[in-house]
Amino acid sequence: MKILQIAPYFIPYIGGQEIYIKNLCKYLIKKGHDIDLIVSNFPKSKKRERYEGINIFRYSCIIRPLRNPISPSFFIPDQEIKGYDVIHTHNEHSYAAITSIFHSVSKRKPLVITCHGQLFFGNPIIDFIEKIYSKIIGKIIFTKANAIIVLSSSDKKYVESLGIKPEKIHIIPNGIDPIELNTDQLSNQEIESFRVKNNLSNKFIILFVGQIIHRKGILYLLYSIPLIIKKTKKNVLFLFIGNGDYYYESLNLVKELEIEKNTLFTGSVSKKDLIAFYQSSNLFILPSLSEGLPTTILEAMYFNLPVISSDIPGVRDHFADHAILVQPRDSQKIADAVIHILDNEELARELSSKGKEFILSHYTWDKIICEYEKIFLNLKNTEIEPINEKIKTFFR
Repeated sequence: MKILQIAPYFIPYIGGQEIYIKNLCKYLIKKGHDIDLIVSNFPKSKKRERYEGINIFRYSCIIRPLRNPISPSFFIPDQEIKGYDVIHTHNEHSYAAITSIFHSVSKRKPLVITCHGQLFFGNPIIDFIEKIYSKIIGKIIFTKANAIIVLSSSDKKYVESLGIKPEKIHIIPNGIDPIELNTDQLSNQEIESFRVKNNLSNKFIILFVGQIIHRKGILYLLYSIPLIIKKTKKNVLFLFIGNGDYYYESLNLVKELEIEKNTLFTGSVSKKDLIAFYQSSNLFILPSLSEGLPTTILEAMYFNLPVISSDIPGVRDHFADHAILVQPRDSQKIADAVIHILDNEELARELSSKGKEFILSHYTWDKIICEYEKIFLNLKNTEIEPINEKIKTFFR
């Protein structure tokens, strides 16, 4: 099959959604399918590139409201972008998803959309706008799609609440690629050398990996740190890996709270160093306000880390029995959960050992890709009704 993927971003932009798309495409190619990918050229990279077998077409974006890249050229792609069996887009909140309707209708090819979770920004005005968008534009996109992929049962209920037929909604989780994660793993001796090199020795490392943005709950995590320091004798270090709009504000808050000795912000790191940081840490924390099914939790559990996260849809559906979940936007609850792990080594060991087994049993791409392939193959010969001349004129 020849499949057209349309997405807001792709590597070198780093986020859970981009890693998801990379793994999806990689495993579809392993199954013998041809993949073209239309994405925004942000950050600027090669406009045309073949990346791990994926034919990438990047188009300039003119603006990024709420980090949603608007690329008008998505509507008028290169001439060689043609001959597809299925069109697959990501994130109903994205401009990319809107343009995918045009490509589906104009090329008369079936459309699949993956919903990467419900959005909650923590800003009353923005969250109100998002709700209106979902009830109008989001509903139109879901209605036009021939199949909808969601990451959890909560997301399925959310899509159904918009009036979408349940029979075209499929739950397929996110996953990891163990082969890729194993490639750069360090030996115990190498881990110790890495800890010494990065001044992590003799410290209890609490790791956060993700974009440094408000939606990830960074503010509430930072406010929890003084509460934790007061209640433990352990030499704790909160390690933040990632970049984002809230990066410099976070550094200022660290100074204001006088927790410089207990925090370290690395910015973005290489895949090899990321794996080394996972292996060098003792606990993983992700206090997000909203998520789909976070890649970072899957990775943390794979590397035997106990996990603390927010009790929110998506996370709750998959990890309620394998992580400590706390009320979002509550620094005291975050602090209590961390102290609970610090004071309970047996619980930490239990979560560590069960987590990896759980991930390998349910969340690897070699299993997930089979579900995707079934959906694509079932849709391959689907006939899409031609649009009338009035709509054709509008799109021109």
